[in-house]
Amino acid sequence: MPMPIVQFENVRKHYQMGLVTVEALRGVSFGIAPGDYISIMGPSGCGKSTLLNLLPRALAGRSTRPATLGSP
Repeated sequence: MPMPIVQFENVRKHYQMGLVTVEALRGVSFGIAPGDYISIMGPSGCGKSTLLNLLPRALAGRSTRPATLGSP
């Protein structure tokens, strides 16, 4: 398998809504290799848009190394 160009490792994202903490992502891990076609599917409110909104952060500053977001 080729080295991934994007790697998400144990990504977590939460939002504070007043006194309630909403976990949008809980420990999401996956990689995208060159030439991969991916789809992100799930019910409304499961974190699809949140995940896609994190992608530019993962790609920021990327040059010749894979983009990684999260903690191992």
